[in-house]
Amino acid sequence: MSASVQIWCDGSYRPEHGTIGVGWVHSARGQTQEEFRTLSKINDPHGSDIAEYTAFARALEGVPDGARVHVHMDCQNVVQTLNTGTLPRKQKALPAVVSAFDTAVNAKKRMAAILITYTSDRNPNMGRAHTLSRQASTPPKASRP
Repeated sequence: MSASVQIWCDGSYRPEHGTIGVGWVHSARGQTQEEFRTLSKINDPHGSDIAEYTAFARALEGVPDGARVHVHMDCQNVVQTLNTGTLPRKQKALPAVVSAFDTAVNAKKRMAAILITYTSDRNPNMGRAHTLSRQASTPPKASRP
């Protein structure tokens, strides 16, 4: 598949303070753009998967319907789940995971063609997406009086 948009996306969950951050790098028509977001706090043992599904969905928000996209992610189980379109049985009873997964699948359906692959953080763009998501999931240091 010849993709018109390349995306490297990552989600980060910090269980010690419940913060989710997402980051991505878009490359299209010779231009590269980086974005990241800090999301609502959650307290969920499956926060990492929720963060990854959310990063995928958020990264596709700016892509026009009907595009041909290649999405790179560094979480093998999420790549596999998105490619099959089915959550593992043990996660189907987890409302927050189901919600994040459904949002990701709906974003995927908007594309004409989509390839989702595992890419190591050693790839510069994947490494940058990872850094952006970690930055977004790190709360600011409290100011001292």
